[in-house]
Amino acid sequence: MHRAMALRQAFDASFAELPTAAREPQDDFVVLGMGEARCAVAMRQLGGLHADLEILSCPSEHPEFLGLAVLRGLLLPVYDLALLISEPHGISPRWFALNPSRDFAVAVERMETSFRARAVARGDTATGRVLTHAGQVIRLVDLLSLETQLRQRANEFHSTMERL
Repeated sequence: MHRAMALRQAFDASFAELPTAAREPQDDFVVLGMGEARCAVAMRQLGGLHADLEILSCPSEHPEFLGLAVLRGLLLPVYDLALLISEPHGISPRWFALNPSRDFAVAVERMETSFRARAVARGDTATGRVLTHAGQVIRLVDLLSLETQLRQRANEFHSTMERL
């Protein structure tokens, strides 16, 4: 009977505590794979995730630019995410992650998993932070920062073309 009373008290006390999720804000992440490299992207930074888009190759001086794809009537420039974040590549892209404004996509080989976690700063990487999931450290890619970099590059290109 004493054990039943202890269980009842523990059960009742659990309702007096705040849920774990209320104590620590959490984000949803998707893990994308490119060759041996893996990275996580916050789902709030995704405008969509699509598979098997056909890419029309276009000449470019930027090796990370793969070409153009059409999705629901939108013409999207597609970039190799591995090259954008300085990882080894050699991908045959299958998955395409769109930025929130849906005006470009990054290509990866795999969409591995999704999970909910608290983003923990573990150190500096070229794109910001890393987080730990299932005992592994995964690089966190900020699609909004990549979008800013690509827009700056496009603006520089347009400025150069206007001077010519």
